[in-house]
Amino acid sequence: MDTQRGFTLIELMVVLVIIGIVSATVSMSIKPDPAALLRKDAERLAHMLHIAQVEARVDGRPITLLVDDKGFGFARR
Repeated sequence: MDTQRGFTLIELMVVLVIIGIVSATVSMSIKPDPAALLRKDAERLAHMLHIAQVEARVDGRPITLLVDDKGFGFARR
């Protein structure tokens, strides 16, 4: 018997396509949802503003929200 061992080109291509589909699916599932990230940031900002409001009422001094291109912060007057 003259049997050859190995894989055909089509078998190798099918395996590569399957690997590509699996890796694309995994990478898409790992990517964070931009809407969820934005919602989380908005909730965090609302929480920080509430804390600043409470502190300003307790202390009796206003707290100013400072915003620039690098981010935001709070300052007391």
